[in-house]
Amino acid sequence: MPHTLRTERLLLRPPELRDAKVLVQTLSDSRVTAPTKLWPFPISMRFATMMLGQAQRMVPFADHIFMIFEGSIFAGTIGVHQRRDDVYGVGYMLGSAFWGRGIATEAVRAVCAFGFAACRANLIVADTFQSNVASQRVLEKVGMRNIGDIGPGWSTTLQGSFPR
Repeated sequence: MPHTLRTERLLLRPPELRDAKVLVQTLSDSRVTAPTKLWPFPISMRFATMMLGQAQRMVPFADHIFMIFEGSIFAGTIGVHQRRDDVYGVGYMLGSAFWGRGIATEAVRAVCAFGFAACRANLIVADTFQSNVASQRVLEKVGMRNIGDIGPGWSTTLQGSFPR
């Protein structure tokens, strides 16, 4: 069951295949994809279309992906995914033109509220590479706390494992 969320500045809506072009234009930046696990650089139209297709087939109440729009301008993606039972994880990417404006914080706050209410999550977690200080600040602003080193994680863009 797709959901649309609204915040003071943002529209978070389910992905559509027609979003592939704007996704590639906005997020195909190695600074954006390097701290992610699965996203390559550069992002091809084929990869974007495949990922958007997968997002449309996700299991309701277990996985939710949202396209982030500031007004009518695409800014990034965010998702909340069931990891086990009532524990969910949140992950996001924001185009570099949107960094430092509180958009990620606003989107994470809205999606976490959705996860607790609609998915009945008891706990929402996130992991970041240790070098991704900006993302760590976003997560702290929404009330998450750093639990320390959780071991290495893979970056498709950088083709290696890095501390998280």
